[in-house]
Amino acid sequence: MRQRTAMICICLLFAMFAAPPVFGQMILTFTDEATLAGNSVTISALINNDQPINGFSFGLRHDSAVLTPSAIDEGPALLATNNGAGSAFFNINLNPANGPGVVVAAVFSLATPLDVLAVGPTHDAVALTYTTSMSANPGSTTALTPAADLGSPPAAIVYSVAGVSFIPTTNAGSVSFLVPPPTNVTCTLTDQCTCTFDISWTNGASYSTIEVRRGATLVSTLTGTATSTTPRRTRGLTCRTLTWRSTGTTPPRAASRGPF
Repeated sequence: MRQRTAMICICLLFAMFAAPPVFGQMILTFTDEATLAGNSVTISALINNDQPINGFSFGLRHDSAVLTPSAIDEGPALLATNNGAGSAFFNINLNPANGPGVVVAAVFSLATPLDVLAVGPTHDAVALTYTTSMSANPGSTTALTPAADLGSPPAAIVYSVAGVSFIPTTNAGSVSFLVPPPTNVTCTLTDQCTCTFDISWTNGASYSTIEVRRGATLVSTLTGTATSTTPRRTRGLTCRTLTWRSTGTTPPRAASRGPF
């Protein structure tokens, strides 16, 4: 019975998406996220539709050297369909033909009255979770690219509206790899008369420079390999932030805090 139900769902899906495609004011957007190498990260697929839709499908390509898909789940917008029961048919493929990539297809209901995803600007439809490689380069970014050639047969990027397939405009997503922050930051008052402090830390990555700041005021700029400094504090001021940066014009950065 389970196999027969699956076959019915698949046949219905092909019937819904078999009509000639139409271009309309429909958008499929994948979010940009950031994480440290080795962590998991979740990308959202956001649906913008100017007509009620009955279902959709899409493929999304990734770089397997740094990303491995681990789970794909219905987002809040899909979970709310069918009076909170979620999509009647939700099919995923984490390893489709012509990969690397993933394929997702959904039909909201299989019987009349057909449930729809109402007109809306930003439906949080699908959550795509990836594990990231420890070897990913800090400060780098990898793309998640919509693709219509994944799977066998290939899964089209379409929204279904009353049996008509609409091809949405697509916006690619990305994962940026943060620069790991220094750790083990310590601060010791070494001379009360001159308000001199010894600050030390352990570098978490290879940095281009390290900036030491007292509040928002730059105290000194050190080489990227520095692991200590001895600044003097002006009486009455408080310094709470040690910041650093990697190479590049606008790299992701992290921050570590410690008193001095």
